[in-house]
Amino acid sequence: MKEKKINNKYRTVLLTAIALSFCFPAGVVITVLSAINSMFILMALGIVMVVAGFFVSPCIWSIFFPGVKFQRDVYNLIAHGDCMSVSEIANNTGKSRASVLSAVRALISGGYFKGYSLLPDNERIENKVIKKEAAAKEMSVAVCPGCGAKTKVTGGNGTCQYCGLPVSAQK
Repeated sequence: MKEKKINNKYRTVLLTAIALSFCFPAGVVITVLSAINSMFILMALGIVMVVAGFFVSPCIWSIFFPGVKFQRDVYNLIAHGDCMSVSEIANNTGKSRASVLSAVRALISGGYFKGYSLLPDNERIENKVIKKEAAAKEMSVAVCPGCGAKTKVTGGNGTCQYCGLPVSAQK
């Protein structure tokens, strides 16, 4: 589903680039025809379309092509658990650490990775959901040898929440 969001984002950029590409020839025709018929408001619209088609369209195309593949590569490396650090992703994609860091931040802030965060060192990517699941798996119940109370312990060892004696989970 998240990959679908990335595809939709770039589909929008693609459609915008195509529309702006058609603005140039359409704008020329509109400008010429409206100038002949003295329709100055329509002529202004034609001029705006020519400018948008000529100057903005190449910018949108240059954003579309490299961005699609790079963000998709970064997304796949993180989503499949292959790489969980910015340096690893940079090595795998051949891009600079700064551009990878920017892409990771954009993907996380864009909601493509729910439960993920970039740690304060700006290097490691943490999946909080998996971390919580792993912690929950490590948690077990132990019986206190002192007071007999059932107590939750993490990692097999802990302290009784009632009397303070050390307890161990039985396996």
